[in-house]
Amino acid sequence: MELYYLFSRNQKVGSKLIAWASGLLVKDLEKVPSHMAILIRLDNCKETLVFESVLNGGVRIIPYSVWKTHNELCYKIKCSSTLDLNKIFVYVNEMWGKKYDWPGIAFFAKSFLMHWLFKKEFPQENAWQSDDKFFCNELGGKIAEYPNYSMVTPAKMCSDLLKTTPQ
Repeated sequence: MELYYLFSRNQKVGSKLIAWASGLLVKDLEKVPSHMAILIRLDNCKETLVFESVLNGGVRIIPYSVWKTHNELCYKIKCSSTLDLNKIFVYVNEMWGKKYDWPGIAFFAKSFLMHWLFKKEFPQENAWQSDDKFFCNELGGKIAEYPNYSMVTPAKMCSDLLKTTPQ
């Protein structure tokens, strides 16, 4: 089994807005992503799978071939975690079908605006996040064992993983 972190963007307004805002904070990426997902390549499995949380559907697994038709891949980073297949599927089972974390993403957006417009300190914790709902960073961050993943953009997480993961 192989795991990869996928960082992507698309042509939708929300994606463009997230990438633009992220680009104000993260300056070291050639392509600024707006989304994060996990690619799971299983041994002896014909199709590679993508595990993600999306606005309109929440947490889902889709074939990579389908995912690529909706996303422009910015970065694909090999996961250096030692998680085994059983642990991955424990996460999948816990999160499968959960709704998108709208309150959590709203708090993130509010905090970003307050920071950008009024130079307010950016919080370390997401006060409105739900344990039963996930946005893309919460989903991928748990598997990546990334600290404070609910208050970083996909671009920030991507930048940090590129710095710490051998390429």
